[in-house]
Amino acid sequence: MESLRSALASYPNSLTSSSLQQKRDKRRHSSDASNDPRSTGARDRDRILYSEPFRRLIGVTQVVGAHEGTVFHNRLTHSIKVGQIARRLAEKILGESTSNGSTDLIEALGGLDPEVAEAAALAHDIGHPPFGHAGESILDELTLQRGCQEGFEGNAQSFRIITKLAFRKPDPDEPSGLDLCRATLRATMKYPWLRHLDENNEPDPNHAKSKKWGAYTTEEDDYEFALELDLPSKHSKSLEAEIMDWADDITYAVHDMEDFYRAGLIPLPTLALNPGEYECVFSRAAKNCSKHGIDIEAEQASGVFHSFRRLFPTTPFTGSPPQIGRVVSLRSYLIERLINAFSISPADDQIRIDQEARIIAEILKSLTWIYVIKSPDLESQRFGYKQIITDLFEVFCEVDESGSQKDKESLLEAPFLGRTIFEECHAARRAADYITSLSEAQTIQLHGRVMGYSLGSVRDLIV
Repeated sequence: MESLRSALASYPNSLTSSSLQQKRDKRRHSSDASNDPRSTGARDRDRILYSEPFRRLIGVTQVVGAHEGTVFHNRLTHSIKVGQIARRLAEKILGESTSNGSTDLIEALGGLDPEVAEAAALAHDIGHPPFGHAGESILDELTLQRGCQEGFEGNAQSFRIITKLAFRKPDPDEPSGLDLCRATLRATMKYPWLRHLDENNEPDPNHAKSKKWGAYTTEEDDYEFALELDLPSKHSKSLEAEIMDWADDITYAVHDMEDFYRAGLIPLPTLALNPGEYECVFSRAAKNCSKHGIDIEAEQASGVFHSFRRLFPTTPFTGSPPQIGRVVSLRSYLIERLINAFSISPADDQIRIDQEARIIAEILKSLTWIYVIKSPDLESQRFGYKQIITDLFEVFCEVDESGSQKDKESLLEAPFLGRTIFEECHAARRAADYITSLSEAQTIQLHGRVMGYSLGSVRDLIV
């Protein structure tokens, strides 16, 4: 512990003054922090934590709807745990680099600040719309149909919120957004590029950079500002972004598996006793490993599963103390195993995640995909979610494009968004901004009102 404290205390001094200042730079400097004892990264972390868009995540789907209750993680509890793992992983890397004398490797990769890693992790899902990926996919379709060329993507929306839509002060002369430093903005970007468009200015379905991207051109100034961070290549992820990304994978893989075992949807006991019957899990895991450059067959993935299946519970979940203890032991083992898989190679200054850990993560994610995400029950829910968002989106666009100013001000005054809802951008983008400002309960309530089938009461506030 003492060596870790020493690493954290000495780290800022290990960077050159110019590179450290570059990480701390802000585009707008909305407030004087001369009397604030916190570091720039710590202030960013706190601004995100206390922002209205972050608070909204308590009512947004992680895998199943937020209305399903406390058995399952929602986007808020997921994001908090991603933040915790990202911070601890960053501290671990710093401690190791100090103890083995390899702090120069950290500097070569652009530096590492645990506060920035946690801030990015807290913000990484802040742009997810109601109903999770179902909402994300339908908003992409709808915005494209309305002629908004870049469509919609949760990561790009997160960047838009923290740089433009979220607000800290009511003064219209204050800069918009949370005014985060360059290092934090770059760390939030899992995909540090704009959406790839073909020669017809349309998304190319066969191009990887058309499927996931990190910013819209409406925030191109902030995007370019973030890209000025001194990294090995302009469009590479920063070290904090790599840590945030792996922390997200760990949290998704482990906690969702635990949630759905507890709910009786993932048959861990049967899988532990008869893994040969579940080749579909290992086949999907092997397929997904290829995205990370790991070429294996389902049989090899099954072999990795054998290394930890002894820890699986052997009975359906009933909530007994011994059973909870076994689940906690499994969770702790998996999180520790996956955290320790992340390292920096002294040979080539590259970030490494060992192959077996990647396979473990993909096996766990495949369990959730096969037994929950692709279940007919959840598929039918997603159909309904998409219909709700489609209806609201069309109403918002119609009012925005042809409604009276009074109608616009009364209907399009988005919760949690500031004065920028009426900025000069495509009407479809404004409609998506509005929907992304809502929790799922607010979305369902507002849908009932504007469609006329559940008008509610004047005392039932949307905000």
